[in-house]
Amino acid sequence: MKYLFITLLCALVFFGAYQFTTYSQLDSAKNQVAATTLGMSYGGGMYGKPKCTCPYSIISIGGTGSDSNDSFSRWITKMYPKVKNMPLNNIDRNGNQTDVQSDRIAEIESQIRQELNKTPQKKVLIIAYSLGGSIATNISQKINSPCVEVFTIDPPTTNHDSIPSNQFCRRVGGWVRNDLKHICAAEKSIKTSKDNVNWTDGEASGEDHDPFTTPRSDESQDKIDNLTKRLDEKIRSCRN
Repeated sequence: MKYLFITLLCALVFFGAYQFTTYSQLDSAKNQVAATTLGMSYGGGMYGKPKCTCPYSIISIGGTGSDSNDSFSRWITKMYPKVKNMPLNNIDRNGNQTDVQSDRIAEIESQIRQELNKTPQKKVLIIAYSLGGSIATNISQKINSPCVEVFTIDPPTTNHDSIPSNQFCRRVGGWVRNDLKHICAAEKSIKTSKDNVNWTDGEASGEDHDPFTTPRSDESQDKIDNLTKRLDEKIRSCRN
C-alpha cells in the first residue's frame, strides 16, 4: 500500500510538470506567432524587418479647401498620373470653405492603410501640401510603418519648437482645434525632416504659398521647378 501511494504521488508530480511544460510551450508559441504577426503588419517580416518594395505607391493630400480640381490636385495628377489623390473636401455645396472634419481625416487614414495591405506590398510615399502636410505626418506617426514616408510642401509650421501657427489653426477649424496636440507632434517631426519644402516659414497662406495656379510668375515657376526636382530625386531614391 505504501509503495502504491508513492507511485501515485510520483505520477501526479510528473503529470503536473508535463502539463506545466506543455502550457509554457504553448504560451511561448502563441507569443512567437503574435510577435511575428505584429512584425509582418504594415511592412514588417520576421522580427519586424521591412518587406515592402519599390517603386513607391504615391498618395497626395491637399490643403484646406482642396478638392479633386484645385490647383495642387491638378498639378500633382499631371506630374504623376497614377497618384491617388485625397483632398480634404472641406467645401460645402455652396462653395464655402468649412472646418476640416475628423471623419474625413479618418477616411484618409483608412485609405492609406488599405494601400499598405495590398499584395505585393509597396512603399507608400505621401506627398502632402499645406495643412495636408500636418495631417499626413500625424497619420504616418499613428500607422508607424517603415513602409510609409511623407514629403511635405509648405506645411503650417512655425520657427518655434512644437508651436503651431495659431492664426492658421483657428482659421481651418474643427480637426486642428480637436487635435492640437497631434499637430504639435507633427510639426516637430516636419521641422527635422529633410523631405520638406518651405516657402512661407509656416504661414501657409498668400500668393507665395500657391505657385501651382496658372499662369505663373517667374518666381512661382522657379518654386515649381525646384519642387519637381526634389520630388523626382525622392522617388528615384526608393530602395528595397
